[in-house]
Amino acid sequence: MIQRSNGDVGPALVPLLRSSLADADGCVRRVAAALLGHADVPALGAELRAELASASATTRAGALLAIGHAGKPADVGPAAAALSDPDPAVKLAAIWALGMIGDPAAVQPLNRMLEERDPTLRAAAALSLGQTESTEAIPALAALLGEDGDARVRRAAAAALGQIDH
Repeated sequence: MIQRSNGDVGPALVPLLRSSLADADGCVRRVAAALLGHADVPALGAELRAELASASATTRAGALLAIGHAGKPADVGPAAAALSDPDPAVKLAAIWALGMIGDPAAVQPLNRMLEERDPTLRAAAALSLGQTESTEAIPALAALLGEDGDARVRRAAAAALGQIDH
């Protein structure tokens, strides 16, 4: 598990880590994203948001992982916009990032993802809704728990409801 950096990742490493967001190895991408997300580099947020326009789905997903690790409420909008990406891996990374940010502003975009055809995306959205700890998510999660035809989605909805204090 990657621990939060205390500024150990300085500006000199940022270009190497950013290029590693497109690495062929998923482990390299995840570690680079985590390090970037915890780096104390003022302009990095804007640079990561710019990566969301990359032609590479791998780079877009990696940038979303870094954005999620950074956990800044200001990134809810860009992460929510990535929910409409045509690539399912990018959508999944955006869902994860919104959950990691944990801001109540992520509830509405995540609620919309509960209507996706793909049960993996619905389950991830349910878990991310739980991470927001917003009581606003309870009705949609309760409906998912009682109505979804996929057991994984129902389990995710139950787990998410357990994260929300009422």
